[in-house]
Amino acid sequence: MLAEMIRVKNNLVTILDGGWGTYTVPNLPFKVEWPVFAVFHTTGLRAPSVIGCVIRIKDPSGHIVLQHDFQFEKLDDGVVRALYSQVLSFDANVLGAWNLEVVSGEYVLATMPVHVLLAESMD
Repeated sequence: MLAEMIRVKNNLVTILDGGWGTYTVPNLPFKVEWPVFAVFHTTGLRAPSVIGCVIRIKDPSGHIVLQHDFQFEKLDDGVVRALYSQVLSFDANVLGAWNLEVVSGEYVLATMPVHVLLAESMD
């Protein structure tokens, strides 16, 4: 999920204006900062487990413009979910459907298209 603001405190999450499907820019190119939040359910994983992941941003042509490695862990059997939060920064230089992907090994765990649109001029 992308959101305006994400706060994780004491393993509780506060999300403001979450669930984007579009993102409007005033001009191109534009420096984009997308706060991203993900929940990984760890049911079925044996403790201790550490899972390596990659979050990718792809432009409309499929070119990877950002790749961020991270991991989540299950240290004991009482843990049923792992939280991930990060601000992803990159330059958007074209309009269209950008894709956010979460990948672990050869498995794509999640994909989310975000349509980057140009703000209409007020002239």
